Amino acid sequence: MKLLVITGAGIAEKVANSSNPWIYLSIILIIAVLIAGRYIFNYLIQLDQSHRDESKEREKALMTHLERSNESQERTANALEGIHSSLSTLEGRVDRIEKHTYNKESA
Repeated sequence: MKLLVITGAGIAEKVANSSNPWIYLSIILIIAVLIAGRYIFNYLIQLDQSHRDESKEREKALMTHLERSNESQERTANALEGIHSSLSTLEGRVDRIEKHTYNKESA
């Protein structure tokens, strides 16, 4: 830590005694921007990864729900086919009863 303070003090002294301090200050500014950019980039990468993980979890939940929904629709379709078959049978019986009743009334 002392070395960093001594080095920083030495750099500050060179900048103050330099004929062009803007060069040193611009270099320091560029380094600071690069360091901040690196931290921001890493944060954005982590944020993107967390969003991807959350998206995968939502996709899994949606796929589970879709599978359950498909199974429910299949059961509903089978039940409707059974109802249709029963109605067709019932319609045939009613037609026979009507024919039988009509034939008795005609005779």
